[in-house]
Amino acid sequence: MLERSYIVECLSPILRAFRNAFPDIKDMWIEKDVRSIKEANLIFTSNFGERKADLLILRLSDAREFLNVEVSGLPYKSKKKHTVGDVKKLLIMAICSLCQLFGNNLDCNIEDAKNVKTYSIQVIGDRLTLFAISLAGKRKYLTVELASCMIPFSFDAITCCMRIFNSK
Repeated sequence: MLERSYIVECLSPILRAFRNAFPDIKDMWIEKDVRSIKEANLIFTSNFGERKADLLILRLSDAREFLNVEVSGLPYKSKKKHTVGDVKKLLIMAICSLCQLFGNNLDCNIEDAKNVKTYSIQVIGDRLTLFAISLAGKRKYLTVELASCMIPFSFDAITCCMRIFNSK
């Protein structure tokens, strides 16, 4: 099985949960360009390079990146270098998404800004981890694990993820 087949077959149940919680989303599969990275390259002096996500979830109303997903290979073929690279890429994408949001809302109160979150999912082996990234202070970000479950998904895991997104 290829990594792409694994992504499609194993992540489709969680996408159903997102669609139920948020009917106004669109998913883009397999190596999709991340717009917030492109915009960050234009704004900042640092060049983050071109980044592609295994799966992007976009909000239809404004095409805003809602969730980034990275899969670190097949469960029985995960490599440390691939996994570390994917984690770094997810963190960069999440921070760039936050910067994009803040850039479009420059009049936002700092305390309100600290409550804004971007979400990411990292799949390593047969474990899926959902985490949120938010602003913690000047040039400091907070990453919090919200849920973790085994693939294939149980109904309890899908319900847990739906509860997280419906309560935010």
